[in-house]
Amino acid sequence: MTRHYYDDEDVFTDDVRKDGEDGDVDGLNDALSDAEHQDTDFDNNRTNEEPIGDKDDIEVVRWESILIGDTVLDVCSTGLVRKRGDFFNVTHGSDLVGSPYRYVILNKRRLLMHELVWRAFHGDILEGWEVRHQAWVPLEGLRQYPNDLSALEIYKITHNMWT
Repeated sequence: MTRHYYDDEDVFTDDVRKDGEDGDVDGLNDALSDAEHQDTDFDNNRTNEEPIGDKDDIEVVRWESILIGDTVLDVCSTGLVRKRGDFFNVTHGSDLVGSPYRYVILNKRRLLMHELVWRAFHGDILEGWEVRHQAWVPLEGLRQYPNDLSALEIYKITHNMWT
């Protein structure tokens, strides 16, 4: 069985021939000639339109290096981490059970991914400040926050008056 697909059509035909049979298969040639003469305004409009979104909306994926102890990590602006030179072991981090956060363990320390991404691109977090996900950021399908740099902000820690 051979299936014929057309560029502008979602139509396909099953080409089942008996021995010695040739020629037009169930009007295949008619379908081809009809497809060639169809109005192509849709294609012209689609190719002449401006791209969806603004050029300022495009986020560039960047990698920055950060030194933690004696280990150099490459951190991506999309929330990925790898050790320097290890191109095949890239991670989003492990799920911190019972929370919407992810972490990596380095030198027997648990490092939260969102803090690691912030530190790589903005420097150390000053005392009295903390990195959080912006309020508009939805939890992903696995109930975890995305750790993209664009989804992070730094806030001054406010103390609860009851403590």
